[in-house]
Amino acid sequence: MTGFNLGEFSADQVDEWVNTEYDGVEPISYQKLVFQLKADTQSVAQLSAPSFKFSLISTAYACSPVPPYTNEKITDINITSSAAFSDELPAGSSLNEVFDIVYIGSDYSNQVDYRRLDNGENDYFSISEFLDMEDKKASEFIQFALNSEPTYKQNHVFYIEISLDTGEQFSLESQELSFTE
Repeated sequence: MTGFNLGEFSADQVDEWVNTEYDGVEPISYQKLVFQLKADTQSVAQLSAPSFKFSLISTAYACSPVPPYTNEKITDINITSSAAFSDELPAGSSLNEVFDIVYIGSDYSNQVDYRRLDNGENDYFSISEFLDMEDKKASEFIQFALNSEPTYKQNHVFYIEISLDTGEQFSLESQELSFTE
C-alpha cells in the first residue's frame, strides 16, 4: 500500500456506493456529505511468454486478474476540523463521535452487518465500533458520513489521520466546505 485518497461526495443515500463528487462551491447538507477513504495499492506482476510461438489456438484467459489488495490493518482513525463543530467540539478536537461508517468495501462483506432499527433505518458503525473490529484491512474503501448536525456551519476543512499496524501514518485533508443553514 502506498497511501490513501480522500474524496468528498454528495449522496441522497449515504449507505450506498457514492460517485457524485461534491465540488465545494455551494454549501451542502450535513446529511448528504460523504467522505470516501480509498487505499492506494501498488501491484507487481510478472508475465512470462511461452517459448513455443506457433499455435493453432489463440491464447485465452479464463479469469480476470485479481485486484490488488493489502494485508495492512487500520489501528486508528482520527477526524478533526479546522473550525469548531459545536460548543462541545472546538476546532482541533476529535470528531470521531459525530461520524459513522456508512459503507465499507467488499473486503468486509462477511463482517459488516448494520443493525436495522424498528423504524427501518440503519444503525451504522461508529468509528470506535469499527476500530474494535478484529480485522480492519486497509484495502478497498470506507465511507464516512456525519450523524449530527454541526452548530457552526461555515468554512470547515476536515483532517483525517489513519494509523496502520505497520507503524505507517497517513494524514488527509478535505477541501474547504460549508454546510447549509
